[in-house]
Amino acid sequence: QNYISERWPVYKAAAEATGAYYVDLNQITADKLQEIGYEKGLRLVGEYFKRDHTHTSLKGAKLNAESITEGLKAVDCPLADYLK
Repeated sequence: QNYISERWPVYKAAAEATGAYYVDLNQITADKLQEIGYEKGLRLVGEYFKRDHTHTSLKGAKLNAESITEGLKAVDCPLADYLK
């Protein structure tokens, strides 16, 4: 595990304790990228990143936006009412 993944349960607990919505954007997007890798090959996953596996390309940013929309709908956040 890395530093960030060890902290995810803490972030979720903090959101729950304060009544905030918690969207696990990392997991949602990772699942999508993994599916793309399985279906189309790992080389195509690279198109979603700029120069490293942290900073996304425009294609990756669009995927992240889709993931945020999906996540907000999944947690029944009122903001989802304003999303397409």
